Amino acid sequence: MADWPVLPSNCVLEGGTYYWKALTPSGTAHVKGSWFTITDSLVEYDCYAIIVACGGNWTALKYFFDIGIGGPGSEQVIISNLTHTAVSTISHLLGTTIVLPIQIPAGTRISGRVQTNTTSTADLNVKLHYLPASFLSARGFSEVISMGAVTADTTATTPDPGASINTKGSYAEFDSSTTKHIKGIAIGAFDFNTTMSNAVWAFDVSVGGAGSEQVIVPNILFGATTLADTVSPRWSAVYPVDIPIGSRISVRSMCSINDATDRLLPIVLYGVV
Repeated sequence: MADWPVLPSNCVLEGGTYYWKALTPSGTAHVKGSWFTITDSLVEYDCYAIIVACGGNWTALKYFFDIGIGGPGSEQVIISNLTHTAVSTISHLLGTTIVLPIQIPAGTRISGRVQTNTTSTADLNVKLHYLPASFLSARGFSEVISMGAVTADTTATTPDPGASINTKGSYAEFDSSTTKHIKGIAIGAFDFNTTMSNAVWAFDVSVGGAGSEQVIVPNILFGATTLADTVSPRWSAVYPVDIPIGSRISVRSMCSINDATDRLLPIVLYGVV
């Protein structure tokens, strides 16, 4: 039987006519700047997913940025503390992309804001695409929350793989008791190593009390190269999970190297709710 969608689900939409939107930090270290409009008004179709990409041409900066909806002065964060780091010119230009199953109603204004670890006002370039809903589209979710992001210092949480290569280290806690029902999990790498070694990491995301952790997403892979002093990918895929309210979430890792500095990879967890 033919599929006759009532909305244009066979296309990808974008807002505005620009290639990207420049988000300018506040100029105060570790403080989010003003909101900048990314899309004045989402086109007439509801969307069930958003594709986020970012990059630029600055170096020696760490960024957290938020995506919000609502009118000027009334913005509500729907995606919090997405990561980006600029260790070198090459690493910053490489950028990164993530697909998030967030439902956004037609006519919505979408905006962004950003912070850095310094007083720099160097822009972060952000590009958004939207996937319109069709008659058969699955229900989108409403928000992406961050866990392990330390906004006061623009740093992240680091599960130490330990001194034994290719062996899982101790767990690092990311949320002691979740306040929302999480239906998807992703990881954002927050590397800021200017002399990185070639390395591969595998992260386990787990739920349960200390000493009783149960792995729900095993071996999410990231890699690093000395060529660009950066980690790839910057963000993982979104993995479907079902984590009830009140759960403890933790992460452990292993690494192919055991250098005391280069084996450490700070990360942020993102929960789709």
